[in-house]
Amino acid sequence: MKTLFLGLNWIGDIVMSFPALAHAAARAGGPVDVLTRPALAPVYSLLPCVGRVIVMDTRRPFWQLLPELSAVRKQFYDRIYVLPRSFRTAFVAMLCGGTTRSGYGGEGRGLFLHQAVPVPDWAEKIHESRVHLALVSDPFPERAPDASPAPMPFLSSIDQTCARRTRSRFGLPETGSYAVLAPGAAFGDIKRWPSEKFAMLGTRLRDRHGLTIAITGSAAEAALTANLAGTIGRGAIDLAGRTSLRELFDIISGSTLLACNDSGTMHLGAAFKTPLLVPVGPTDMNRTGPMSDRATIVTGLPCPDGIPCRKRECRYGNRICLDSVTVEAVSQAADNLLQYENRSVSPSTGGKKT
Repeated sequence: MKTLFLGLNWIGDIVMSFPALAHAAARAGGPVDVLTRPALAPVYSLLPCVGRVIVMDTRRPFWQLLPELSAVRKQFYDRIYVLPRSFRTAFVAMLCGGTTRSGYGGEGRGLFLHQAVPVPDWAEKIHESRVHLALVSDPFPERAPDASPAPMPFLSSIDQTCARRTRSRFGLPETGSYAVLAPGAAFGDIKRWPSEKFAMLGTRLRDRHGLTIAITGSAAEAALTANLAGTIGRGAIDLAGRTSLRELFDIISGSTLLACNDSGTMHLGAAFKTPLLVPVGPTDMNRTGPMSDRATIVTGLPCPDGIPCRKRECRYGNRICLDSVTVEAVSQAADNLLQYENRSVSPSTGGKKT
């Protein structure tokens, strides 16, 4: 059975869809294809059950897409899964043809889907990976799926020769001798642990554990990372805007620790089973937390409402949930993770809050 997925638009969301893609491939008896935007295509290379990756900037006007969509239509897919919940993506799926097009309904998407699954009331209460998996495996379950993250499927192996070249090119030591700090986040300050606290953490990791500190980020975050590298000083390497996505895979997968905000980098670290440390504020990590048993989530004081607000701006204007996460708490969590790694034992408290 030929299967096509219309992929999601953020790295973290893509990683959380991996279990759904793996399940669909197992059921189809072979690889599934994916249609995605150019910048995101390398993420799908991590999944061996993905066959052809169709690269298309679907944000362009439809009339410009028609020749490419016509070529997809001629592949005569038996099943097309539409993961994004947008009207536009459902329309793109319709132009791709397919014997059966499936996706969650709402916002008029049912006009273009053969199987428009109502968004279940439990979708906001379980991990996002389970929501994607349910669409593929059991779109009309009698009861809500397990609320925990779906198991991460087997990933393609990182080419260690290429990875060593990448690390050497950017001045990084061998695997296990450096930590990665990723102080950025796509939604801006609301998810960013203060830079000065990242700097204190980086300094402690260097002085206490002898680690080189690699600082990653996008080109748009260059000012943030440059300030952080300058504050840490000796042993800090600023990589913002200098690495491709594949080079970022090489760097994250070989690090002894990744400390980052809730971000796509966090989900990549989880996929690679890198020891992961995440200071968290307004994010509901029960829904979108890292899919890893080597992750520690560090929280501070609760929001006055008592729940993660999941907002882009703090309604109280003080970010108490994130700003109250202390350097001491994060540093202790880092010590604990590194102690496990030094003993060659994986921590058993996946997603543990401290």
